[in-house]
Amino acid sequence: MTSPKHRKSKSDGTKPHWKRASPPHSIRLASVNVDSMSGRANEVVEVLERRGVVICCAQETRWKGYGAQWLVGKNKRYRIYWKGDESEKAKGGVGVLVAEEWESSVIDVRRVSGRLIVLKMKVGERVINVLSAYAPQAGLSRESKERFWGDTISVISDLSGTDTVVLAGDLNGHVGACADGYDDVHGGFGYGRRNLEGEYILESCVALNMVVCNSKFKKRLSHLITYSSGGTSSQIDYFLVSRKDWKFVRDVKVIPGEECISQHKLLVCDMSIRRDPVRKKVYMPKRKVWLLKESEYKVSYYREIQELVRNRVARPEGVSSHWDFLEGGLLAAADKVCGKTKGPPRNKISWWWNDAVDLAIREKRRLYKEHKKGGPREPYLAAKRKAKKEVYLAKKVIQDLVIDQVSDAENPNGIFNLARRIKEDGRDIVGERCVRKDDGTIAYVDKEIRDAWKVHYDRLLNVEFEWDREQLSTENPVLGPPPMIATDVVSSAINKMKDGKAAGCSGIVAEMIKAAGDDVALSMPSS
Repeated sequence: MTSPKHRKSKSDGTKPHWKRASPPHSIRLASVNVDSMSGRANEVVEVLERRGVVICCAQETRWKGYGAQWLVGKNKRYRIYWKGDESEKAKGGVGVLVAEEWESSVIDVRRVSGRLIVLKMKVGERVINVLSAYAPQAGLSRESKERFWGDTISVISDLSGTDTVVLAGDLNGHVGACADGYDDVHGGFGYGRRNLEGEYILESCVALNMVVCNSKFKKRLSHLITYSSGGTSSQIDYFLVSRKDWKFVRDVKVIPGEECISQHKLLVCDMSIRRDPVRKKVYMPKRKVWLLKESEYKVSYYREIQELVRNRVARPEGVSSHWDFLEGGLLAAADKVCGKTKGPPRNKISWWWNDAVDLAIREKRRLYKEHKKGGPREPYLAAKRKAKKEVYLAKKVIQDLVIDQVSDAENPNGIFNLARRIKEDGRDIVGERCVRKDDGTIAYVDKEIRDAWKVHYDRLLNVEFEWDREQLSTENPVLGPPPMIATDVVSSAINKMKDGKAAGCSGIVAEMIKAAGDDVALSMPSS
């Protein structure tokens, strides 16, 4: 196969247009100072989706407290794990955004402070620790800066030596354009002049045996500058990777020109890390038994059952035969009246991003680029106000719909379902948990997890505990035939059945028995 470097020209003499393809096992990480997530979280998610980012470290979120929640973009969702500043104004805060398809890879979240959060992920047979950091800016005390770097060094030192460590964030320091004595950690392709905060960064890299990835690739200035404001430019956002994992880093660069991130620029890092192939989920069709709560479906279902009973040839003999007849009839009627689901379950989060929002944001982005090239500022500001209004109106429609569903008198459990969904969305760990082995270490790799469970069950099932046989209680045997089950007992048991429960091996649920009518339900024990 001819390599792109030696590819022949076209027949018309023009050079062929080709684009470098990403390797099959490449993932893209990013870091950005968002300068407040409030009001722009969804646009940030749209940028990450468009740029192919799967993990993003965000700084200065300005959210209080801590937690996890979904952020909805245009066609994709990201889950953000954040730790906010406890101050009244909540100026700082850090977070990590993870794409929906990578959510199950998260195995641990450690919120150290409002300036540092650690996300542990299992990618294939490798464990990756992603740290989102926000160093104290210029003007703060030296003690706060030393405290931040002391916490960072302590956290990274506690991590396993076999894990991959990636630290990304706004470190508020200038490492300089040249190595100048830090050849082991600085690649010599930086930007600007080194300052005291840059010394902190380089000294920490030496102590932790890490490298500054930004300085390892020769780039144009627009791909080096991470911060621009008031005519000044600097490089203060960095990717730091442990030296043993530097070989996996393919590229680190700045992507300028994103409108929703005004002063800071989006910094991306491409790494070649093999991930286990994602198996295609097989969704088994389910009967839509919840439709039997509606009167129209309930009446149709009752008629189908009555028609089945009238058309039976002979009454089944024996309990087993009678139950087989009822089971087949209930399932056949449910399939005919209610039908079955198709494909994956629908998303419970309402997607408010519509065509009007998309067009408004596209227009705002276009005018922003024209303004940066020397065009007028007023059209961009007008488009920005229009886009903000479209987002507000689209969100308001969904919020009103949720309020109507919660306030519906026919759905008294709506508020409880909403609260349960909010609680589930706020969980940190949704993927496969790891196992603590007998020696106290944590098993992350599949083989180690299986071996740990094998050792546990071998010990559990082969150790006999001491017990006194004389203390066993003796019960009198039950003589005679069992008592007959009356119809009132069956009726009481059916009324106590709760709707919405999972079906057993037979596939019969309470909704089917209740909708079939009393005659069919009470006939089950009569045979």
